[in-house]
Amino acid sequence: MSSRRYTSIEFLKGLGIIYLIGLHEWVWMWLDLTRFELRWPEMTGPFPYFGYFSLHVFGFEVPLLAGITFYIATVRKNSGIGFVAKRALGLLALGFLINYLCWGIYGVEEWDVLQFIALAMMITFPLIRWLPRAVGVGTAFGFGCAALALSDRFPWTELSDQYWYAIVIGSQTGEHFWPLCPWLFVFTSGLLIGYVLETGNGKLFGALLPAGLVLVAVSLATGDYHPVVTTALWGGDMFKASPYYILGIAGTSMVWIWGLETLFRRSEPWRRLCERSFVVKMGRAILWLFLLNTIAGYHATQYVLLHFRMTFPQALAVYLGLVAGTLIIGYLIAYIIDRRRKVDYA
Repeated sequence: MSSRRYTSIEFLKGLGIIYLIGLHEWVWMWLDLTRFELRWPEMTGPFPYFGYFSLHVFGFEVPLLAGITFYIATVRKNSGIGFVAKRALGLLALGFLINYLCWGIYGVEEWDVLQFIALAMMITFPLIRWLPRAVGVGTAFGFGCAALALSDRFPWTELSDQYWYAIVIGSQTGEHFWPLCPWLFVFTSGLLIGYVLETGNGKLFGALLPAGLVLVAVSLATGDYHPVVTTALWGGDMFKASPYYILGIAGTSMVWIWGLETLFRRSEPWRRLCERSFVVKMGRAILWLFLLNTIAGYHATQYVLLHFRMTFPQALAVYLGLVAGTLIIGYLIAYIIDRRRKVDYA
């Protein structure tokens, strides 16, 4: 079992949070401009390009990376129930706190990515901790495959007004995000990749590339590799996509992880260069950057839009300034966190 950090995972986490900062700012500007009847026609043009390629690589890959790091942390530290309770309950609390600080008391119950990751941890922890590892990971992945079967479906609609339904199946109105079906498949794919990395088995690691390429090929062949209606923003089409779209996310992640890990294993100079990069620093502080962007970034964007009437070029400059400011402050936070803590996994 390895004891080193995986620079490839930290690099992808960094790309993920940088991308999400840019995406969030754009979404908030688009939504608020529409809400206050300040929308410019030019604003809708670039948005689909965010979603067409990048969501597969940087956006929806984040839960998979969370699954990898959760598996590695669990098995390396031989963690008990206190570990998952502290981590999962902490994420739940932060998720609902973000809701309250951004949307107020009426939006506090919205189900979002931190809540989903916390629940996925609680579901899979007993399997990967107390069963033989191969059996536990395989069982968890089986649960993920079952969730995949309900990827774009809403069964038992007579129960759709129940809160648990939005958590497990999803919300047809788009008010709640990241239901277990289908995103548990993405998280458990991360557990599986984490298992492959930690075993140190060269044949298993080598299988990531063909497996990923097959999943991407299936997704492309079905025409569902890019099914997201990007102009709908955070609607049901994005979070209850076709199962073939979800397979595309997992496959793309496998290819990226195999490629980066192969590069870093063969070239120590490249690994060291990446280890010191801005992107990796951001990846190590992904949770705190998410909090900064979601809370402070949202309110800063709303304040600017409410108090200043701007032309589209001015708004675009403000957008770039908000993104740059968030990245600069975020890097300082990431630098401090990276200096103060010692992490021997992921």
